[in-house]
Amino acid sequence: MPRFDLSKLRSLFAPGPPTPVIGVDFGTRTLKCLQISGAENPTMLAAASLEVPDALLSDSFKRLDWQMQQLPALLKKSGFVGRRAACCVPTSMMFCKHLQLSLPETDPGAVVAGSVAEQLVCDPKALEVRHRIVAATNAGRSEVLAMAVGRGLVQRMLAGVKSAGLEMVALHPETLSMLRSFDPVTRRESDGEVTSLYLDIGASATRVVIAHGKEPVFIKSIGIGGATLDALIRDQLRCTLTEARAKRLAASAMTARPADGEQAARRPISGGATQVAARTGSPAIDAAMESEASSGKVVGDALSEASGEKESSPLTAVLERRSLAAPSGFTQVSEIVNDKPVHEAVEGLADEVAMCVRYHSALFPGRRVERVYFVGGESACGDIAAFVARKLRLQAHVADPLARIARTSQIKTPGVDLAKPQPGWAAAVGLCCGPTDL
Repeated sequence: MPRFDLSKLRSLFAPGPPTPVIGVDFGTRTLKCLQISGAENPTMLAAASLEVPDALLSDSFKRLDWQMQQLPALLKKSGFVGRRAACCVPTSMMFCKHLQLSLPETDPGAVVAGSVAEQLVCDPKALEVRHRIVAATNAGRSEVLAMAVGRGLVQRMLAGVKSAGLEMVALHPETLSMLRSFDPVTRRESDGEVTSLYLDIGASATRVVIAHGKEPVFIKSIGIGGATLDALIRDQLRCTLTEARAKRLAASAMTARPADGEQAARRPISGGATQVAARTGSPAIDAAMESEASSGKVVGDALSEASGEKESSPLTAVLERRSLAAPSGFTQVSEIVNDKPVHEAVEGLADEVAMCVRYHSALFPGRRVERVYFVGGESACGDIAAFVARKLRLQAHVADPLARIARTSQIKTPGVDLAKPQPGWAAAVGLCCGPTDL
C-alpha cells in the first residue's frame, strides 16, 4: 500500500501570506481608508474617503463612533481585501507633551507615566503611555517626549473596528504615522543629519513635528486648523459652516498665481515623481535651488540645467505631484485669509510654529531646521501654507504622499480625486507601511 504524503495535505491547509493591512485614518473632516501592496514600489489596491457631517466636527467621540459605524459600507463598496487594519489615534484624543525629568536607569517609563498622570489628574493605570528621550539637559535631566492615550479609548476603538468586521493589528499616534510616510525621503543614513519641519494642517488643529532624519525630536499640536478659520468666516458673514468653507476655498482658488496654470511645458523629472531639493548634496543643484525663487525659473528647469543625470543626484527632499511638474511657487495668500479675524488666526498659527522652531534650536544648538513639508487636508488649498512659509522664511513644499504609489484605472476610489494632489493622506500611507505589533 503506497504511503500517503502528509506534507502535501498540510500545504493545502497552510495559511497563505497575510493580506496587506488596511490603513484607517479617523480624521476630523474625513474618514480615510487605504490599502497598498509592496514596499519598494508600492501599488494602490484600494482607497476611499467619507466626509464627516459638520454637526460632528466639534465632538471627537461622537465623530469617532459615527466613522466606525460607516466603516463596513465604505470598505465593501471600495474593493478592500482581508480584515487586517492599522489605525491611528486622532491627535485630538491624545496627550502629547515635552517634559524635563530626572529618569532612573531602571523603569524610566513608570516615572514618565506618573508625571503624565499627575498632569492629567488621573490614575496612571487608566493610561497607555509611550515616551522617547530626545535630549539631555542641564542638571542631569532628560528632555522627554511623552504621548498618552486613555485605555478606555483604546478598548473603544478595538471594539468599534471589530464590529466593522476588521482585526486591528496596529494602533499608532497620528503624528508618527504621518512621519512614517516620509521614510522614502529619509531612508539614507546621511539623512539623519538633516533637520526637517513637518506641518500637518488639518481641520481641527495643526500638528508640528520636527525630526532628525526619521527620528521625531519635537511634537506639538496647535489648536488652529481649517475649521477654526471657517468658524470665523461663518460668524462674520452669518452663514453656515459649509458655506463658509466653500467661500474660503473659492477665494484661495481665485487668488492662485496665473503662472501655476500656464506651466504645461514644465519639464518632469525622470522616474515618475518630480524631485525638488532644499539640500541635495550637489553644490550645482543647491545653487540652482537658491536662485530659483529670485529668477522666476521653474524648479524642474533649474534641476535639468544643473544636472544631466537626475536619477543619480543624491536628493534628500522630494515633492511628489501627480502632474509630474514642479510648482512655480506657493499660491498667494487669499483675500479671505487677509480678512482681519482670519488673518489674526493664521498669524497666530505662524507665531506658534516659529516658537516651536526656536524651542528646537535651544534644545539642539547648532542644528537648524533646513526644510519644511506641509501635509494635511488644509495644505491642499495653499493659502495657509503660503502664509506660514513666508513667515518662517524657509524653503517649503506641499507633499503628496499618494503620488509615489502606482495605481491602475480599475481600482475603486470613492471620495478620492486622484487627479489632484492629496496632502491629507500622509497618515494613511504611514499606517500601511508601519509595524503591525499590536
